[in-house]
Amino acid sequence: MIDATPLLRLYARARLSALARLDLVEAQRRQLLRLVRTARATRFGRDHDFAAIRSVEDFRRQVPLRRYEDFWKTYWQGDYPRLDDCTWPGVIPFFAVSSGITTGATKNIPCTRDYALVVSSCAGLWAYFLGDTVRLVALDPPRLVVTGRTAYGLSAFGEHLIGEQIEDAVATAASAIGCDVTDFTVGPLVPDGRRGRSGEGGAGGHLFIVEFAGSSPPADALGAFATALDARLSDLNEDYRVHRASDYGMAPPRIRALPSGDFAAWMKTRGRLGGQNKVPRVITDEALFRDLRSFVSRASGRSPDPRHRQP
Repeated sequence: MIDATPLLRLYARARLSALARLDLVEAQRRQLLRLVRTARATRFGRDHDFAAIRSVEDFRRQVPLRRYEDFWKTYWQGDYPRLDDCTWPGVIPFFAVSSGITTGATKNIPCTRDYALVVSSCAGLWAYFLGDTVRLVALDPPRLVVTGRTAYGLSAFGEHLIGEQIEDAVATAASAIGCDVTDFTVGPLVPDGRRGRSGEGGAGGHLFIVEFAGSSPPADALGAFATALDARLSDLNEDYRVHRASDYGMAPPRIRALPSGDFAAWMKTRGRLGGQNKVPRVITDEALFRDLRSFVSRASGRSPDPRHRQP
């Protein structure tokens, strides 16, 4: 066996010597201009004439400082949750959620360092997307954190909710009434004849179908659950809060409680029962959500609300 330690030590000494000679200011200048060249064709790059930037001074002159809220309203909000050539080239479908310490509201930060998990053969002849997104947090030992799902957001009315906010709000609402949630899903309800705007027939909204541990809470507790859920989503997401103001753009969330085991029974009817199959947290597919609502109505002996449909 060949001992490569002397070669590695030689490389380490050469690398340390090169770093010692490095001009840090010049290195940062080159990196800045490299990033500017990369983003020159984006909407942000065109707005600030990145193609003409040749120095740090040019960048300072052409790119003024701005707040997160300015970035959000001008460049990200309209295309959220899928940004394409907005402030960075290509599609950025993933977002990191800030803690909300500075302003009290969570911010959605475009993130290109989350990765979609793909299972493939060694030869690369086939591949399967698991649907989870992960972030690498350590190399020795290798560690990663599951950060979300590749398709986990709800914006039927421009509310732009992401998975983390929905999970947080459901957990907060469950805690408010002292109950545990074993599973849930949410989908949009849009009144017939309209596509998510207020007007005749009232505003659309969200239907949360929730399976609680044990027996289902009474009606007054479900009302408190809906109120707490609505308030938490308003706290976490400015767009949701604006759409919910005075019930103008969206109606309050509706809650339908399921007896324990109903989600598993529904998954079984779809041939999706088993540990590798999960109840979708967000359902935007009209046919799938209609199927679930019909199943719930049959199981409970009630008819589904005919006044609403999914977009």
